[in-house]
Amino acid sequence: MVTKCANPSCENEFHYLRDGKLFLVEVDDLGPVPPGPQLATQRRHPLRVEHYWLCEQCATSITLAIDRKRGVVTVPIGTPVVRRAAAG
Repeated sequence: MVTKCANPSCENEFHYLRDGKLFLVEVDDLGPVPPGPQLATQRRHPLRVEHYWLCEQCATSITLAIDRKRGVVTVPIGTPVVRRAAAG
């Protein structure tokens, strides 16, 4: 459950969907699913969706990206799209 902004240096609490930006990230037991088309039969592990939220203030300057070693991280807006998490 999302309770606060995904920016580690921000303490804003999640209250309403209309305030900020919600991200949905598909992950499996080994980490984020690589980009590109995949058939359900190609996936070896069940997928789950993790939810992340950036408050309105943070969403104006940062977004989320998937780092293979650290998982979901915040990055400045303008980072190449292939590295950003899909925004919902």
